[in-house]
Amino acid sequence: MLFREPSMIRHMFCAALLALTLATGANAQTLDFTTDPSGCRLAPDERAEQDTSFDGKDFWGLEYHCEIMPPLDTPDWSQFRTVVRLGYCEEPGFLEPQAIAFRWFPEEDGLLYVYFDGADQPEIYHHCGG
Repeated sequence: MLFREPSMIRHMFCAALLALTLATGANAQTLDFTTDPSGCRLAPDERAEQDTSFDGKDFWGLEYHCEIMPPLDTPDWSQFRTVVRLGYCEEPGFLEPQAIAFRWFPEEDGLLYVYFDGADQPEIYHHCGG
């Protein structure tokens, strides 16, 4: 019996977990978007006073934070796409669940349109870097 030995099962489980962790880590990328393209010259944590940053999972602004799950993958700028994520937004003393739609267009490379739940117009985020 190949799998009757507890140490063999534990070894196989650990190997599978390590492989999954490495595969996930290899695909994970931090995105870098900002509402003001001039903010790209600043580090994301320095932008909070002038604009909002988005790193693929979190939106950060002055006393403002939103988180989505699962994180947004790096957009394929060659294709039109709309992606919806669930999350929440918070400000001091305020928390609100959100459905957030992300949209990008091949003719507008590097622009990410973000539609927050209940908003009439999207917020436009500019991709910083390559």
